[in-house]
Amino acid sequence: MLVGRSRTMTSETITKDGVKLYNLSQFWGHHMPEWPSTPGVNVHVRKFHAKDGIYQTEFEGIMHRGTHMDAPIHVTENTPDILDYDLWRFFGTGVAVSIPKGRWEVITAEDLENARPKIQEGDMVMINTGMHTKMADTDDYYAYSPGIYTEGAQWLVDKKVKLVGYDVQSNDHPMATKLVDHGLGPTHPHLIEEYKAEFGRDPKDDFPDWESGHK
Repeated sequence: MLVGRSRTMTSETITKDGVKLYNLSQFWGHHMPEWPSTPGVNVHVRKFHAKDGIYQTEFEGIMHRGTHMDAPIHVTENTPDILDYDLWRFFGTGVAVSIPKGRWEVITAEDLENARPKIQEGDMVMINTGMHTKMADTDDYYAYSPGIYTEGAQWLVDKKVKLVGYDVQSNDHPMATKLVDHGLGPTHPHLIEEYKAEFGRDPKDDFPDWESGHK
């Protein structure tokens, strides 16, 4: 997590004892891109050196912001939170795969099966769709993003990967979220009409499951 530094995309590689460490976290604070829900993150400077002799900030918002990891309890009741996982489970083998995708395209089971390097059991999988180049407070990044859906998510479960990360707006395709007619939605009802105009079908015809990627 980077607080108060450059608001541009960040990527840092550190080599120590022959091991490469990759920092994939992004700027966190005022003006960072946020998933379109409320409340947003606000950072208040309460004290500063010239006035108080110390620097102190106060954060207001929710935890589901910026670079983060979701625990099962985020979407399913009576399931583990992040503290229920031992720290060692977040270390191990990893693979970064390139699966280029554009507007509203789906990361499929076939994409994952054909990805190289090959995804194996126990891997931590990072999926690069190319959307990181568009990361901003825009509809292009959030509303029109590609994403994974039920078939691809189930493939990862069956493969028994350790965890999954993406460069897209969410662990789910936007048409499987509350942006359209799912859960507490639609928060962006115009997307339903745009999808119908482009594909001739209601989004729920193609994406009947709510947040299956998370679940």
